[in-house]
Amino acid sequence: MRLARLGVVAVVCGALAACGSGAGSGQSAQAKAPARVKVITVEGTPLDVSITSVGTVQPENKVVVAAQEEGVVTALHVREGDVVAKGDVVVQLDDREIAAALQEEE
Repeated sequence: MRLARLGVVAVVCGALAACGSGAGSGQSAQAKAPARVKVITVEGTPLDVSITSVGTVQPENKVVVAAQEEGVVTALHVREGDVVAKGDVVVQLDDREIAAALQEEE
């Protein structure tokens, strides 16, 4: 990569020197010998860029998750950081008290 950069710089410098040398000296451009330059092929290579910064990440959306009923959690169906959608079951509550109350009303 460094060799390619040096080659490009050499070509540009050579071209500038050929264009600008002898200006005002009275010599015609046809009488000068052409400038000698080295031509190389430029190749693209992957470039790894890393930036270290200090900051605070803010979410696009905030939501409050709350149960419709109170109870003891018997199963947790997601982990912290999981993506959930409206209607997804997040936790399962102990429903024995609710089931007993329903049977009693029937």
